[in-house]
Amino acid sequence: MKRTHMWGTVRTAALCLLSMGVLLSGCALTFGYRHADWMISWQLDHYLDLTAGQRRDVTARLKPLLARHRTEAIPQYEQFLKELQQRVSRGLTREDLEWMYASYDRFREDLFERAVPDGSALLMTVSERQVRNLEDVNIHGLEDRMFDVVGMNGDVNHAG
Repeated sequence: MKRTHMWGTVRTAALCLLSMGVLLSGCALTFGYRHADWMISWQLDHYLDLTAGQRRDVTARLKPLLARHRTEAIPQYEQFLKELQQRVSRGLTREDLEWMYASYDRFREDLFERAVPDGSALLMTVSERQVRNLEDVNIHGLEDRMFDVVGMNGDVNHAG
């Protein structure tokens, strides 16, 4: 009897943790999307050390880009996910996988087509100092990732 009670408690705790995980992942996604302009600007600034003028330009360019993405792309993603759910429920076929990859390619291409003009405008303003900053950030990031994989003693970390 004690053992049954323990398993009930464990199951309840596991269910609570799973529910919290699902809720938090949804909240994190919503939070992330709601603050995408800030996160994108922050990442660009991290890599390029933007000037005040570049920050203003990035902010001004992101607003319409993200607004258009919300109104045009998100409904397409929603439709894709509904269709995917139906396909998964009936069992995926080779054609379904090809459809998924083709959809991904279409979504990615659409996003790049939207972002390239504004990204190109930013790149035209990047200085040599900013290029060096980008190189430094990437080199340090690569070193950090290599350290995570190889570890301090030179042994490969297969878990990472």
